Amino acid sequence: MSGLFLNFSNHPYSTWDENQLQAIQTQFDCAEKTEIAFPDIDPNLTNEQLKEMADKYIKEILAVHPDIVLCQGEFGLTHYIVNQLKAAGIVVVYACSSRVVENEVHQGLKKKIVIFSFTQFREYL
Repeated sequence: MSGLFLNFSNHPYSTWDENQLQAIQTQFDCAEKTEIAFPDIDPNLTNEQLKEMADKYIKEILAVHPDIVLCQGEFGLTHYIVNQLKAAGIVVVYACSSRVVENEVHQGLKKKIVIFSFTQFREYL
């Protein structure tokens, strides 16, 4: 394919491990990658305001002409954008990871450590 992989999440490439970066090429044969930061979503937005925001990001994403889009973030915005991108013929994926949780108690304070280990990208159904 040698296409373009677009990361639309709040996890920039600089935070990805080598396995996840390599999967862009091995799973999708994408030689190029770019990213658009997933926005922080105000929980007080109305559905109409969320849709307006989503439409703005859809235009921005389509202007880049990606072949594959990783779309992960707030559920409502993600759901709408995934459906619109798929309707436009774009493959939309999410990252699958193993999750290891460690709980510690130190001086009566509870601490939770979560470690994610990337496994693969999976296409939205």
